[in-house]
Amino acid sequence: MIAVTGTSRSLHRLAKAISLRPNFPHRVAMLAGWVACAGFMAVMVWNYSDPVYVAGHVDYFVLFMACGLAGLVVTLLVTSWLGADWHRNGVVAGNSAAIVVCLGAMIGWSIIYAGANYGAGPTVETTLAPAIAAGIWLALTWMIIDAMLSFSLSDAVALDRDLASGLRLAGCLIASSIILGRACAGDWWSWENTWSDFFGYGWPIVVVFFATGVMQLWWGPTVRVPVRDRARFGLMPAAVLVLIAIVYVSCLPPPELGKHIVTWEQYTGEKE
Repeated sequence: MIAVTGTSRSLHRLAKAISLRPNFPHRVAMLAGWVACAGFMAVMVWNYSDPVYVAGHVDYFVLFMACGLAGLVVTLLVTSWLGADWHRNGVVAGNSAAIVVCLGAMIGWSIIYAGANYGAGPTVETTLAPAIAAGIWLALTWMIIDAMLSFSLSDAVALDRDLASGLRLAGCLIASSIILGRACAGDWWSWENTWSDFFGYGWPIVVVFFATGVMQLWWGPTVRVPVRDRARFGLMPAAVLVLIAIVYVSCLPPPELGKHIVTWEQYTGEKE
């Protein structure tokens, strides 16, 4: 219900005014983000999720896609609560920084959810629990870093409409999600192993957010310098964060696939 209601409402609000002149690029960007994120999750769930119960099975595919789309809806709600409202600040008010942050958060959730679906798992919760935990960790870290700054990332995006700050925050969200997506990936074979990998591989997101906070202190909007070059102080730092995350993940051992397959019967203790 969350997936159907939230997705249809969001797309309706976009489509209703997609042809209106004001802020047309912002509407198109959000619509493209929805389509791209949904498509990416669909490809991952259909091809790389549990090979026995989910991959290639329409019923479970629909179930897991509904969960993924519900996650996108919740992601935008949380992002709005943290200060970057995609509709009020972004589409209606024409705040490009808010749109960029929302797109970064959507891409981030898609990567996390794809990672959580990558590999075998005996039940729905073995996929959803790590994905939800990753989303909560991401949001909490964002909140903590914001609270530590005298003028937060969210304020720079929502109040100053600083595109460079929005690009850095979006890059931070995507980079952190790449790390968390890897931390969620692989076959499920025990909760102990799941959370060991999750925290053992996912902790560098704290460093990513800390670095983003430091950059905000250096390059955030001030009275003397209200606007900075979006490419040099926004796009480039964001790209560096994402590149560092990719390098870090590539240095980790590949996710275990096919070594410890746990069936539903084994997980629940029932006889096959």
